Amino acid sequence: MNILFYTNRSPYKTTSQGGAETSLRLIASKFAALNHTVIYVARDRQVQLKKISQVNGVTVIHIKEFDFPFSKSGIGKRIKERLNEYVTFLLMPPILRKNKIDIVHTYYLLRPCLWFLKFKEQKKFDFKLVVRMAGMHWEKSIRLKPTLKSQYQQIFTQADALNFISSGLYTMFLDATEQLGLSRGTGYFIKDIGVEPSISEGAKWKQDQQVTFKLLMATRMAKLAKRHDLLIKGLSELDPNIAWELTLVGEGEKKEEIEQLILRLNLQHRIQILPYMNQEKLKKLMLASDLLCLATDYEGLSKIVIESMSIGLPVLASDVVPLNQYIIDGDNGYLASNTVDGWKDKLTKIIKNRENLAFVSSRSIEFIETNYNSDKNILTYEKEFLTLLEKKSQTIS
Repeated sequence: MNILFYTNRSPYKTTSQGGAETSLRLIASKFAALNHTVIYVARDRQVQLKKISQVNGVTVIHIKEFDFPFSKSGIGKRIKERLNEYVTFLLMPPILRKNKIDIVHTYYLLRPCLWFLKFKEQKKFDFKLVVRMAGMHWEKSIRLKPTLKSQYQQIFTQADALNFISSGLYTMFLDATEQLGLSRGTGYFIKDIGVEPSISEGAKWKQDQQVTFKLLMATRMAKLAKRHDLLIKGLSELDPNIAWELTLVGEGEKKEEIEQLILRLNLQHRIQILPYMNQEKLKKLMLASDLLCLATDYEGLSKIVIESMSIGLPVLASDVVPLNQYIIDGDNGYLASNTVDGWKDKLTKIIKNRENLAFVSSRSIEFIETNYNSDKNILTYEKEFLTLLEKKSQTIS
């Protein structure tokens, strides 16, 4: 197969990346290892117009991303976005044509998906479009701006397959589309590629009997869903005799709000905020922690959670779908009800019974090896993609 991956941000750069970019990069490298022809297209501010390189068997094409001093907000930001879209998709048809692309795999960012559907409508290309579904941002977008409904409708019904990264997320999708009166296509599959080898291989977490209990939350400080406030407030209400430290890793629009909360609660001596870091540094920090926390209103799957589980770092997450569909409280992880009291009570119980962490650690590793082994999971992706191409062949014949 000839497969093209596309994301706006490049997972082949050292800048901040999300779960979508790292997942698609891992899928791309695994397909290349299976001797498929793989192209990965993304944007890069550093290139002149287009730069091509080879990384782990993947042909990486970076296309120029324009930026201007006046483009941080308002009309300037919209002009920059439209210019970058125009340049990216002006250069895309020759790439599709030259490489005889069979499958395009991207994420559910609205305009790229619409562009790829437009290419298909022009009947100049005969690729299949697979869209990664990893969250519910689309639902919020429609509720804030109902005019987007028809565009998402087009993606959901015209994409050849939607790839939901968890069964819980698929259930949420079904509920939301029904509430919004959206039609759904019939092509979908449920699978996540799993964990990056750079995280899961090598050193595993070992319990440290240090006095100070070290907590870590590494996720984007986004307005949507993430609830750093619950964790911070819950910690602020712990017994003052409990020694603890919290490290927050990430950037985002809520960073200043979180900093102000820390100051207001006088916790600056116990909580530090670190910027985005590469996987090697993050793994070292994970191995030096006692507990990985994820406070959130909902989640697609959470890469940081399964990465932590893969090295045995115990996880405490919000008791929400789909996290509560694969984390078993007290077995392979912990779940907290999404209130300040819920987080305080669960943290108190974990810290006071920290001898149980070793058991949870071993169970989490077993769970990931069974369910999120990328070498096994890529075979599901290969099967799904080949099935799409068989349908294409039947249609042509």
